[in-house]
Amino acid sequence: MSDNEQLRYIVYLIHLADRLHQHCIDRRLQDIGMLRNQHQILMYLHHHRDNVSQRQIADRFGVSGAAVTFALNTLEKSGFIVRSPSSEDGRRNVITLSDKGERIVEKTHRECEYVDSSAFCGMDEADMQMLSRSLERICDNLKNATPQA
Repeated sequence: MSDNEQLRYIVYLIHLADRLHQHCIDRRLQDIGMLRNQHQILMYLHHHRDNVSQRQIADRFGVSGAAVTFALNTLEKSGFIVRSPSSEDGRRNVITLSDKGERIVEKTHRECEYVDSSAFCGMDEADMQMLSRSLERICDNLKNATPQA
């Protein structure tokens, strides 16, 4: 295999691993009635508990306000979140997890941990360290190869 073919194959494997990981996560979330974007919003709320606004969520995930509104409406109807007016700015809603939302975050987190541990089954500590170093170097190389805006 030529160097160029080897590079293309490695890039293919990186993309394939990412797609397979996403597919496994999606299937496990789907089994409990959750979509990936909903899970991501709930995880964001879980980690950023104070005064999270719809705009912050849209900015974090790079989606439109309308897309966030749709997802939040679904999460609110399911009882996973609560929207309330901000005490600092009455034009803004603050989004928080409900108790039911906290419980589903725990459940979805376990599902994601299962997929993650399954992905690395059979790899020892040395394999994990080598993979981490290689991926970190790839990320650094790509950051340096990207022109600054």
